[in-house]
This record gives sequence, C-alpha cells and structure tokens, in this order.
Amino acid sequence: MADQFAKELDCDVWVPDYFAGRPIMPLTKMKSIEHANLGKLSGFDWIPFIFFDILPNIPALIASRPSVSNARVASFIKTIREEKNYQKIGCVGYCFGGSVAANIGTTDIVQSVAIFHPSPFTVDFAKTIKAAAFWGSAE
Repeated sequence: MADQFAKELDCDVWVPDYFAGRPIMPLTKMKSIEHANLGKLSGFDWIPFIFFDILPNIPALIASRPSVSNARVASFIKTIREEKNYQKIGCVGYCFGGSVAANIGTTDIVQSVAIFHPSPFTVDFAKTIKAAAFWGSAE
C-alpha cells in the first residue's frame, strides 16, 4: 500500500513500526473475521483462545499501548523530518493507526492527517486536532 501511495502521489512514503518489532499478535494467530468464528465459539472453545491467543500477547499489548505508540511515531516523524529536511509531512492511519494519526494531528509535527476508522475518540478530542484532517468512516 505504501509503495502504491508513493507511486501514485509521486512522493516519499514512510511506514513507522508502531510495535517496535513486536506485533501485538503473531501473524500466524491472526484470522479474518469470517474464519475466526468468534461468535460461534462454545464456552469450552473460549478457554484455549484466551489462554493461547490472548494472554501470551498481553505484554506486547502493554508495550505498544497508544501512549507508547504515539510517542514512537512522533519520534519517527521528527527523525525523518530532520534527516530528509522535509518541510511538510502528512500522516495516514487506519484503525489503530487512525487513532495514532489523530493523536499526531493534535501536535505541530504534521501538517495534515487522514484518519480512517479510528479507535474510539470524543468530539472534544477531535476539536483539538490542529492539522488539516480528512476523516474516512463507515456509517
């Protein structure tokens, strides 16, 4: 996706590592909603799901909580701004990244944000966004 953005927009596109090399869930454990059958799990089926899929990943969740990820991304943006001497930087985020983009938008380090299906936020929080913002959300 980043490569396509770079090609279509004819600009540099960077992808920060929100999770510092440790995703909150290993790729092998991720399933699409239609394959997860979470709504169809019996009481007994929830036990291995919780003990083998959720609990082992709690340290990664804590290590990449929003306040930590926001700081990582802010540091990343400041670094590339200095190293590449960029005058303007925008931030695009979807879901967890959408809330990161919204939070980064409250600072002065980016000039624009595109926020798609972000984690929960309040209208009062949205009013604190300083950067020009595009919101993409389903009904």
